[in-house]
Amino acid sequence: MASIDIPSSKVHISTEWLGQALGESFPGIGSAIKGIDISEIGVGFGLMAVLCRVKIEYTEMTQQYPNSVVVKMSSSDPASLGLAKSLDLYRREYVFYSEIQKVAKIRTPKLYCGAHDKKENRFFLVLEDLQSMKAVNQLDGASSEQAIVAVRAIARLHGQFWNRTDASELKNVYRMTPINAAAIHFVYLSNVEGSIEKFGRYYTPESEQIVRTIGRRATEFLIGSGGADETYTHGDYRLDNLFFDDNGECAAVDWQVSGTSNGFFDLAYFLTGSLAPATRRDVEREAVRNYCEVLGDALPTPITFEEGWELYRQAVLACLFTSVIVTGGLDLSVDRSNELVVEGFKRTLTAIEELNSGEFLNDSIKESVLGKLANFPANFAYSLYRMFRRNS
Repeated sequence: MASIDIPSSKVHISTEWLGQALGESFPGIGSAIKGIDISEIGVGFGLMAVLCRVKIEYTEMTQQYPNSVVVKMSSSDPASLGLAKSLDLYRREYVFYSEIQKVAKIRTPKLYCGAHDKKENRFFLVLEDLQSMKAVNQLDGASSEQAIVAVRAIARLHGQFWNRTDASELKNVYRMTPINAAAIHFVYLSNVEGSIEKFGRYYTPESEQIVRTIGRRATEFLIGSGGADETYTHGDYRLDNLFFDDNGECAAVDWQVSGTSNGFFDLAYFLTGSLAPATRRDVEREAVRNYCEVLGDALPTPITFEEGWELYRQAVLACLFTSVIVTGGLDLSVDRSNELVVEGFKRTLTAIEELNSGEFLNDSIKESVLGKLANFPANFAYSLYRMFRRNS
């Protein structure tokens, strides 16, 4: 990638800056740009970053250069910046677009330019604008047909890297190491009480108990990968991050939570959060069957539907990590953001209870000595954190 200043807000996106950013992909474009028009987009799903569409006017009519691009950059919100740093979100997305996108078996926007500064916790991406494709409102939810398209698309990516996360293309991706699992565990614990306090009216006694149980045992759950082999996952695979065309295909954006994990987490996160509960009930068995079918094309030993169904039910529990962290910790003052998060949260809790996913807490996360050792660092750190907060 070209060496270029990382903008801290949209006011730093100038014609000169954009010309430099696009120069590597489109030689000579800098002198052809007459003006730009910047509008912020993505309110409600760009919670962790600023997302802008930049329309470009040229000195003369041309078809060799893009009419618009999307620029993504670090958030200016302190809470979002802190969470992005603790979970390594900006580097994860930059690694996907700069190292994996070209070989990934899923459609995504092209990367024209990007950079990441780990020390300053800042990044930017200049991406292909997918405005010719159709976006679907996540609050409305995907149709059954769109759900199957999305499930088959992510299954192709998962099959590509299933049980081969040592592939050279993945050398720099985020991995669910014990240290990273403990970090997520701590962030989750830090937001459990806030989530219950702000959104307690949506919890049942059963779902609250599940949330608290995972809070005590999250590291072991994450390291155990939910019983499935690991692959490369999107991590935030939901309707607001998908675009559909007229040919039965979809493209995925927003790879900030990508890394190695259980592929069924992506499947469960999409089906429970991006479909209205009635639609999910109607299509989820067909969706799981399609997922296993596409996945089977890439595996020496296919996963049966029965095996896949149980892995899906268990993976639904992992949806709580995002739900609890977001509802407990982020600024949801934007109306649609608040509505979007609440609806997704309610859908997740509904699915967990309807699918009886809580039963896996008794089987897959036992109160063993090894489990206690795995969970101890985050639980101990959180105890110290609470003590410090009470005394400050």
